Amino acid sequence: MNALSRAGTLAALVFAATASAAAQFEFDGMLGSLSDVVRIDFHLDADTTGVGLWTDSFQRGLNFDPVISVSSALTGRLIEANDDNPFVGRGQTLYDAGLRFDWLAAGDYVLTLAAYSSAPAGTPPGSFYSLNLARVDAASISAVPEPPAWALLGLGLAGGLFSRRRNPAGSLSSPA
Repeated sequence: MNALSRAGTLAALVFAATASAAAQFEFDGMLGSLSDVVRIDFHLDADTTGVGLWTDSFQRGLNFDPVISVSSALTGRLIEANDDNPFVGRGQTLYDAGLRFDWLAAGDYVLTLAAYSSAPAGTPPGSFYSLNLARVDAASISAVPEPPAWALLGLGLAGGLFSRRRNPAGSLSSPA
């Protein structure tokens, strides 16, 4: 076996190992409200081709119109977003979202899913979501705080600051 053929065999084995590590993930659930955002963190161990991200949430008009976007987890820079592309994965219908990357660098990414308000007036759409990721190495869902949670956190901080101003450190009085 000459050096060139050994190098080719080694390259094929490395490519096969990288390709076999990539998997498909599916996340589904219910939005609490149509203003909710679902966040999925995903990782690529190596530069990867054919990464597919898609929804099959629209369900032929029985559910909401999904919108997805992908950003770099490191910089927060938006890479791409899509509202309507039913040609990426199985199960998609007319208003489902989809992204396919010919090439995506190794690293960490954030995929977000939100509802695009397209329901006729007076007809609330469903809140079920289904999100698929293909050819990624790891993926996990993250909770995105809702506005009421931020408001509660703000009230707690304001209360703490107010009580601290009323009783500054060093002015503790001892009981009589």
